[in-house]
Amino acid sequence: MISGAPGTSDTVPPTVSLTAPANGVTVSGSTVTVSANASDNVGVARVQFRLDGANLGAAVTTPPYSISWNTTTATNASHTLTAQAFDAAGNMGSSAPVTVTVSNDKTPPTVAISSPTAGQTVSGVVTITASAADNVGVTRIDYLQDGQVLAVLSPAVFTFTWNTTTVSNGSHSLSARAYDAAGNATTSAAVAVTVSNVASPPPDNGGEGVSWHDLTGGNQGGFYRLNTDVDIIAPTGNASVAVVNNFQTGEWLEYTISVAQTGTYRLEANASSEFSTSRWHAEIDGVNVTGSVAVPNTGWWGTFQWIGVGGISLSAGQHVLRIYADQEYFNLDALRVVASGDTTLPTVSITAPTVGATVVGTVTVAASASDNVGVVGVQFKLDGANLGAEVTTAPYSTAWDTSTAANGSHSLTAVARDAAGNTATATAVTVTVSNASIPPGLVAAYSFNQGNGGTALDASDNGNNGTISGATWTSQGRYGNALSFDGVSNLVRASNVTLGSAFTIMAWIYSPTNAQYETIVTVGTNRDFYLRSGVIAFYDGSTERPFGSKISRNVWHHVALVSDGSTLRVYLDGAPRGTPQALSLGSITGVLQVGALPVGSGNYDFFGGRIDEVRVYSRALTQAEVQSDMTTPVAP
Repeated sequence: MISGAPGTSDTVPPTVSLTAPANGVTVSGSTVTVSANASDNVGVARVQFRLDGANLGAAVTTPPYSISWNTTTATNASHTLTAQAFDAAGNMGSSAPVTVTVSNDKTPPTVAISSPTAGQTVSGVVTITASAADNVGVTRIDYLQDGQVLAVLSPAVFTFTWNTTTVSNGSHSLSARAYDAAGNATTSAAVAVTVSNVASPPPDNGGEGVSWHDLTGGNQGGFYRLNTDVDIIAPTGNASVAVVNNFQTGEWLEYTISVAQTGTYRLEANASSEFSTSRWHAEIDGVNVTGSVAVPNTGWWGTFQWIGVGGISLSAGQHVLRIYADQEYFNLDALRVVASGDTTLPTVSITAPTVGATVVGTVTVAASASDNVGVVGVQFKLDGANLGAEVTTAPYSTAWDTSTAANGSHSLTAVARDAAGNTATATAVTVTVSNASIPPGLVAAYSFNQGNGGTALDASDNGNNGTISGATWTSQGRYGNALSFDGVSNLVRASNVTLGSAFTIMAWIYSPTNAQYETIVTVGTNRDFYLRSGVIAFYDGSTERPFGSKISRNVWHHVALVSDGSTLRVYLDGAPRGTPQALSLGSITGVLQVGALPVGSGNYDFFGGRIDEVRVYSRALTQAEVQSDMTTPVAP
């Protein structure tokens, strides 16, 4: 005999719905959260997320049910997300699909070294200039010498100061590597340059009267080459190497220099003095090539300044350089022989916008620039930071989205550069940014002021533009233009939006018909704000909820529906209408539509009349906020 309770079998499948991301959104990056709500009469055992029908990660066995999705592993295209919920009995429930668009930046930047140029001979301190551009934006520039990183500059800076005295004379390669925010990187083609620097103090090792002449016996500096009479002290202030101290009248130092390429050069000494009468001259191979050069009073013995003379012709090969103190006293930190070139600065000025202008939206920033040889680039700057990529060809202009800057005063300027690395900065132009601020929680807003075309533009910055189907433009709007609906087939359809339990829907309406059902604005089928025979009403998916009596026909009325999560209120022309009703709603994602209710593949309850100034919020507005919106047109 077998005894016991009869067996039971669970045949009820779980229910599951995706909560993120929302249907119709665009996603990118490596950490997009995919989440779902799931429930079961006994208990949910696991939730398996799926991408285009294939498992997305491992099953999640405990709430909250969510995973992180690396969208960079998917193609840039439309994809379908679903979730499957399982209980212990093996029953499975599937969510409704959610369609998202993956849009990751996979385009690498472009980058090139523009200065110095290939084959150029360089010496001393040189400015390396790079130009870079990206479809989104360059976020970092690395500068490389002979394949080794010299500097990492983030945010990107398009110039870098390279001290060539830190490398050997001879051929070296320069390149730049540009990165964007997505991590895409490109390394420029290498530019080969020849470094040709002269030696710095101390002098050659030939002895007194051969490689130097010093008026005081012994090394009074006590820092280096203690067995010589040259007074050498440790670097001080902005000195870069050992310093020859207190050059006296008649003293001299001699160096052997190697010139890599025949050409015209500039000889410079990095000197300091607390006197205003100090002077020096230099001879190369016994010929005075500089004349007497004044050393200014630099204010302190540790403040060094480069002073020199150009136009010196030198042939390739070794030469003997001798520097003389014509008038004491000065200190000598270093000598350099710099290849002569273009030293004329470009000129540049901002031509648009004008000083004092008020700017909104996207504006063109333009400059005029010229140079004795040629301008190779203009970098616009906003408040001292780069504004877009450098513009390398005329006309020099860039588009500025002023909405990315705070409302208020801002400074625009431009830096022009030539191939020799000379730069000039335009006089700053001060402008005032005055963009309409987007209220918090605004999901969509339509001014219907375009006046033509088949698209109703969304002013909320959320991109929920509406497609106009049949409705016609009219200049007889509440504020400017409006759309006229025929009550038969006209509507405006936008993308899916998500509303929680708290929300606000409002519009200006002009209704001449008082038909039985006229949809004003709806999100899906259970956030339907409409007129029923002229009475303002709301349908929550199961119950019709009227507010007050019929509104008057053939006049403009402002109607607003506000839910704070527990109570539903209606305002007519800014005043409460009807009796507030208790109502608690869950979250919904559905198509936003004006003028008709979508049911399945069809549309019903068409509005007959004019509609203007539609706003949808994901929060409950106060009566004062409703009144403010009622009297304020939607910003275009």
